[in-house]
Amino acid sequence: MAGKKIVYICESIGGGVRRHLLDLINNIDTTKYEVYLIYGADERLDEVFIQEKQSLQKKGIILYQIKDFQRNINVKKDIISILKLTQLLKSIKPDLVHCHSSKAGAIGRIASFLLGIKDVFYTPHGYFFLNENMNNTKKYTFIWIEKVLSFLSKKIIHVSFSEEKKALDYNVVKKEKSIVIYNGINAISFSKKLDDNPKKVIGTIARMDAQKNPQKFIDIAEEMCYVDDNVEFWYIGSGEYFESINKKIKSQGLENRIRLLGFKPNATEFLSNFDVFLSTSLYEGMPYALIESMSVGIPVVASNVTGNSEIVINGYNGFTFELNDRKEAVDKINRLINDESLRKETSEHSVSEYKKKYSLESMIYQYEELYDKN
Repeated sequence: MAGKKIVYICESIGGGVRRHLLDLINNIDTTKYEVYLIYGADERLDEVFIQEKQSLQKKGIILYQIKDFQRNINVKKDIISILKLTQLLKSIKPDLVHCHSSKAGAIGRIASFLLGIKDVFYTPHGYFFLNENMNNTKKYTFIWIEKVLSFLSKKIIHVSFSEEKKALDYNVVKKEKSIVIYNGINAISFSKKLDDNPKKVIGTIARMDAQKNPQKFIDIAEEMCYVDDNVEFWYIGSGEYFESINKKIKSQGLENRIRLLGFKPNATEFLSNFDVFLSTSLYEGMPYALIESMSVGIPVVASNVTGNSEIVINGYNGFTFELNDRKEAVDKINRLINDESLRKETSEHSVSEYKKKYSLESMIYQYEELYDKN
């Protein structure tokens, strides 16, 4: 190993954050950089990352775990995490530190500050305070925390311009400290459908947590299922709301129309069955699932929130809807599934947008360029 020592810090490695981090670590030039990854408790790691750990180590990536490193605020465990992280960073002597998501952003930047590490980067992957269901007291507390911690950052890397705009509007970062690098993926392809289903399938790939707003997905699905016998809804993903939503679907006798498929390591393969991708998120950074859908030409209907609204150009490569307007979402899904020419045109525009903006090669080039400047 040779070159700059880069330490990535991430408390929760799952979903889109895990995808981003693994794509970055797996594709960065390890002849130029010595790469370390510090992560949190076992329950905050998804199956894909757990399966990939050995492969990362074979590539020379050095892994460390801090089990006290957890999502919820816990003064005792947070202090322990800061102390353990400080010890680790002191032994590694990194040239730069790159923190991912809110909790790692806080703990990682504080520990780096205590050691006098100057080159500290932070990628929020969707600011926590953008949750529209959060009360004002909690919201402005998190805004204040982000604002203070921004002084401990050399650069804050936003994954969309809409996310950056929110940060600037709330004054949590100065313009000169902000940069935008889009998430990028390699194009995916399918040999055949996983399920020979004659019905139109409206699907999503998302965690079942508050941010992804799965109840809204189910509300939209229920309304459509009652009026259209030729549609099915598939939800690929697991999380804290899985059991309660599953019970509700069964109580209404809709389990054959609204299919909860749980976590799938090969989730993107299910896109081959989707006619429309539906996102009901409360907020996003730059959602991978939407980019993946675009890369294979699946039209998207998505909530008009930060992140989504930058990917989905309303009426061009999909449609957006207001979160409080279920009827608008249903109407736009109906337009796509009942108008083949519109669906074909929207599909072509999706692929075009992906090729212009969201390649993995471009993402890696921009990160290496950023690291090399510092």
